[in-house]
Amino acid sequence: TLVSCTEPVTDVPQDVADKTSFLMNNLMEANLEQTVVEMKKFLQPSHWGFLAQHLVVKRASLEPNYHRLYLTLVEKLGLKELEALVLNSSYSSCKALLQSEKVRHSTSERALLKNLGSWLGLLTIARNKPLLTKNLSIKELLFEGMQKGMLIAIVPFVCKVLEHCGASKIFKPPNPWMMGILMLLVEIRGLPDLKWTLMFEVEVLLQRLSIDMGDITQQIAKNPDKTNMQRLEQIRKTIDIHNSTDFMSKEPHAPHAKPKAE
Repeated sequence: TLVSCTEPVTDVPQDVADKTSFLMNNLMEANLEQTVVEMKKFLQPSHWGFLAQHLVVKRASLEPNYHRLYLTLVEKLGLKELEALVLNSSYSSCKALLQSEKVRHSTSERALLKNLGSWLGLLTIARNKPLLTKNLSIKELLFEGMQKGMLIAIVPFVCKVLEHCGASKIFKPPNPWMMGILMLLVEIRGLPDLKWTLMFEVEVLLQRLSIDMGDITQQIAKNPDKTNMQRLEQIRKTIDIHNSTDFMSKEPHAPHAKPKAE
């Protein structure tokens, strides 16, 4: 689980942990303002790391329907250091799952990763803030994921992060960062024998962003210097397709039988 693979922050007094859990368990739009008032009464700067990790590990990773509520709570607390700690905890939690062998085989672990991808995108892209390469390089993550047989986890994660481009004033076409990643995703989608679930994830992302796949393929054709296909093909040659979690070895293609995304 995410709790077991993330480093714990400094212990806080039990009463602080209990009060925080109680307020978070009862948090809703109707009592948001009062919750902020109550938290400010007992939370000290030394507790912010605990609150940040609690929000990310025990809330955002498990409760995607409340992501916006949790973000609003952080914003209304008005603590820049807390916001930075929440973002750092989000990056470290994503990395912990991405480095876990469990995520390749466990649907529950992949669900946590997808939730955190959506949360990370909300914290950054939806607020017109970039994902810094030093923290997370999306394109390199996809290449590495293909090399290690982790696309089954990484493609859905990346798609969840990018979903928030639809709410951004900056990260939308023709933004080069966004278009570069979409081009890579479409090229990955076109690889022979890629599992339908991964193809479907890319298709759903484009639909949610109201972007036609044909437009992306045209961009790829018009910019041969930006294509990733040579590198993808080189990586594919090193993969044992028969034992891959990302590719089909024998199943016939059946366009009418697309599975649902996880």
